[in-house]
Amino acid sequence: MSEPTPIPGLLEQLDALRAATQDFAAREDRLNREHTARTTAARQQLETAHRRLNDEGGDKLDQVRADYEARREANSAWFADRKRRINRAHANVRKQVLDRVATTEGREKFAIQKGTLTAERTRETGLAQAVAHHAEYQQQLASLRETGAQLEAAAHAALGGYGKFRRLLAPDRAWPEPDLAPDEIQLFDRLQKLHATASEDLARFRKHPLTAIFRFLPFWLLLLLAAAGGAGLAARHQAWAKALPPALAPGLLAAAGLLLVIREVGGRQQAALAAKIAAALAQARRLDGACFEKSNLRLTQTQAQVQADYISTVDALNQRWRSLTKETIQERGERPVAIDAQAQQLYQKCEQMQVRHRQKLENDEKEAIALLQFSKQTHQSRLDTEHAAHLARLEHDFVQAWSALVAEWNALVPPLVGQLRAHAAAAERIFPA
Repeated sequence: MSEPTPIPGLLEQLDALRAATQDFAAREDRLNREHTARTTAARQQLETAHRRLNDEGGDKLDQVRADYEARREANSAWFADRKRRINRAHANVRKQVLDRVATTEGREKFAIQKGTLTAERTRETGLAQAVAHHAEYQQQLASLRETGAQLEAAAHAALGGYGKFRRLLAPDRAWPEPDLAPDEIQLFDRLQKLHATASEDLARFRKHPLTAIFRFLPFWLLLLLAAAGGAGLAARHQAWAKALPPALAPGLLAAAGLLLVIREVGGRQQAALAAKIAAALAQARRLDGACFEKSNLRLTQTQAQVQADYISTVDALNQRWRSLTKETIQERGERPVAIDAQAQQLYQKCEQMQVRHRQKLENDEKEAIALLQFSKQTHQSRLDTEHAAHLARLEHDFVQAWSALVAEWNALVPPLVGQLRAHAAAAERIFPA
C-alpha cells in the first residue's frame, strides 16, 4: 500500500511560514523604526532643552551683568553726591564755627562790659544803702535813746523817795556787763526789750501802795516831823508848848514813826524790783553805746566790703577779658584745623566705604554669575539624567517588545519548521534521489 503524498500540507505550511516570516519581519521593522523614532525624538528634545537653557542662561547672565553695572553706576553717583555734600557741609560748618566764635566773643565781651557797669552801679548803690541804713539806724537809735532818757527820768522820779534806790541809778555804779557779741540789730532788739521790761517794772513799782506815797513824802520831811514831835514832847512844860494841843506832839511823833516803818517795809519789798529796774537801765545805757559803736563800725565795714567786692569783681572781669581774648585767638586757630581734620576723616571713610561697596558689588556679581552657572549646570545635569532615564525606559520597552516578538517567533516558527522538515523527510522517502 502506498503512503499519501505530503505536497498539499507542505505547501500550506510553506505559505504559513512565509506569511509568519513576512509578518515578523514587518513587525520587527516597525519595532526598530518606532524605537529609532522615539530615541531620535528624545535626543532632539534634549538638544532643544539644552538650547533653550543656554539661551535663557545667556539672557539671565546679560541681565545680571547689566543690573550690576547699573548698581555700580548708581553707587558711584551716590558716593560722588555724598562727597559733594561732605564738602558743602565742611565749608558750612567751618563758617558757622568761626561765626559762633565771633558771636561768643562779642556776647562775652558785652557781658563783661555790662558787668563792669553793673559793678560800678552796685558799688554806688551799696555805699548809698550803707549810708542810708546807717542814718536810719542812728535815727531809730536816737529815738530809742530819747525813750531811754525818759525812762531814766521816770525812774529817778519813782525811786527818788529812797536814797539807796537813787544810788542804784548812779551812772558810775558797777553792774554786770551785758553780752555785746551780737550785732547792732540784735543789740537794738534787746535794747527795745529792756526798755519795755523796765517800763513795765517801773509801772509796777509806781503802783505799789507802800512806796507810791513816798514819792511825795521825802525822808527829810519824815525826819522833820519826828523831830518836831520829839521836840514838842521834850518841851511840853514850856509855855509855848503848853499853847499847843496836848496830843499834837505825840501824834506827830507816832505818825512820823509809822511812816518811817511803812517806808522801810516798802523799801525792802521793792528793793529787788528797784535793783532790777536800775540794772535794766544800766544795761540799756551800755547797749545804747554798743549799738552806736557797732553801727559806725558796720558802716565802715560795709563800705570797705562794698569797695573790696567792686575791686574783686572788676579784677575778675578784667581777667575774664584777657582769658576770653586768648581763648578766642586759640579757637580761631584750632577749631578750623579740627574741623578740617574731621572732614578729611569723613572723606577718607567715604572713599573706603565706596571701595568696600564696589568690592561687594563685584563679589555679589561673581556670586550671582556663579549661581546662574551652577543653576544652569544643575539643570543640564537634570536634563541629561532625565534623558538617560527616558532612553533607559525606551530601551527597556524595546527589549521587552523584542523579547515578546522573539517569544512569539519561537512559539510559531520552529513548529512550522519542524513540520516542514517532517514533510521533507517524508518526501525523500517517497521520492528517493
